[in-house]
Amino acid sequence: EKVINGPTSVDEVSKNSSEKEPCTESFYEGAAKYISHELVSAALVAGSRDNITVMVILLKGIEYQFL
Repeated sequence: EKVINGPTSVDEVSKNSSEKEPCTESFYEGAAKYISHELVSAALVAGSRDNITVMVILLKGIEYQFL
């Protein structure tokens, strides 16, 4: 059985930006790892075979900015 130690969605992350919780950090690290993996997979499917490099930068933003 898979054990989840941190939040599984953005809604579960603390809304107070002054509270820096370890689970918030691991949530964003996990999100960056997932995005990187998906980008590399897409590049491989598209035919890239040499030197696939991915950089993911997650910036703090306003909550609920997507309508």
